[in-house]
Amino acid sequence: MTKRSKKALSVVMALSLSVAMAFGAVGCGGDSSTSSNTSTEASASTASTETKEPELKPVTINLSEQDDAKTVDPTWAEVVKEFMQKYPTVTVKTLHNETEGQRTDWQNSVAAGAGPEIISCPNDNVGLFATANTAMELDNFFSKEFFATLRQEDVDGFRMNGKLYAIPYKTGNALALIYNKKYVTKVPETMDELIEQSKAFTKDGNYGLVFNMAEPFFFIPLLGGFDGKVFDDKEAISLNTEAMKKTAQFMYDLKYTHKIVPKEANYDVANGLFKDGKAAFIFNGPWVYSEYAEKKIDFGIAKIPKTSDGKYPQPYTGAKVFMVNPNIKDENTKLAVKKFLEFVNSAPIQLKLAKVTAEFPTNLEAFKDPSIASDERMKALGDQMSVGTPMPIRPEMRAVWDAMRPVFVEVMAGKTKPEDAPAKMQTQAEKLASEQLGN
Repeated sequence: MTKRSKKALSVVMALSLSVAMAFGAVGCGGDSSTSSNTSTEASASTASTETKEPELKPVTINLSEQDDAKTVDPTWAEVVKEFMQKYPTVTVKTLHNETEGQRTDWQNSVAAGAGPEIISCPNDNVGLFATANTAMELDNFFSKEFFATLRQEDVDGFRMNGKLYAIPYKTGNALALIYNKKYVTKVPETMDELIEQSKAFTKDGNYGLVFNMAEPFFFIPLLGGFDGKVFDDKEAISLNTEAMKKTAQFMYDLKYTHKIVPKEANYDVANGLFKDGKAAFIFNGPWVYSEYAEKKIDFGIAKIPKTSDGKYPQPYTGAKVFMVNPNIKDENTKLAVKKFLEFVNSAPIQLKLAKVTAEFPTNLEAFKDPSIASDERMKALGDQMSVGTPMPIRPEMRAVWDAMRPVFVEVMAGKTKPEDAPAKMQTQAEKLASEQLGN
């Protein structure tokens, strides 16, 4: 497997059967007629410049996405409208879902021979979908000219065994420390400083620090800050470690010792408290910047402060990617999907999405646009990414998430001791990986 290197990150600085029935047989291209004899599968897949593409016939394609419904989905609606104006014979329907539900729905519906044609999702799904044969190999689906418009290091980060299964369209899906400048005059450089500032603010329904305490993506940066990672050097699951014990203890202490976080907080609770001016700090990502600006919050962005081990926490630096349903057989549907993905990965559209999410485009022309270099939010994101770590795309990553989540919920509820959490997560992750991957 090819992994994204630290060098690539520095350059980035300068995505049940009942569900299958609900989706219908869309994934098989049932909405369009069969292509003519002059249009072979090879010509549609490679889009050779020497071969004239057939005319697009009326067809409907479906896009599954899990972006923020308030800030990003309206932009998706604009993009889809622009595409359909350019290609009036193609109807694009967007299907919004939450991250976990989207993954499950795609896996189940595609495995059943149906499902949406395209999925836009976080890159940690790549390994699982590729291994489960629920993602199409894309090396020959697009032309060389199309790939030449994208940053090669971004594309190569999503190969498994040398094969490409995903097209990244924005990078920088990373957490940072966001603070309300109304309450914070000095940005904390260490967790001890953050805790002390937070204690002074935590009273009368206000909290010093808030974040999604129910989802491991939001606290896994701490693991890196304690010199830990979820896979060892031999790429085996590695959760039963001293670093994970320190992470669990730190999380526990935030609630029970320092008392600077809410008793319970999922994403909506934490985000709502910060938007309402009832929190000084939040761990959150670039997808929410425009939402805070709309609320007229004067906010700053900084690196997550160093842990007691003297290291910066290492948020996962990921990407949003497109993957294609391998069930598509109809050539006209394939052509429509290809045209849509070429359109949304063009410089103007990637820039439109970048302005909303404050993430880095993968289109070469868009990446070099002056608006990217001058965006202070993106500069801060690049600074945070410089100490981040690439999100693994190994298929076992799903088992890691699913094992960490319930155990940390138990830790924060006082039902599992921090020192017992690592072993419990390790056992569960190995069990889930075996069940999910059939090992």
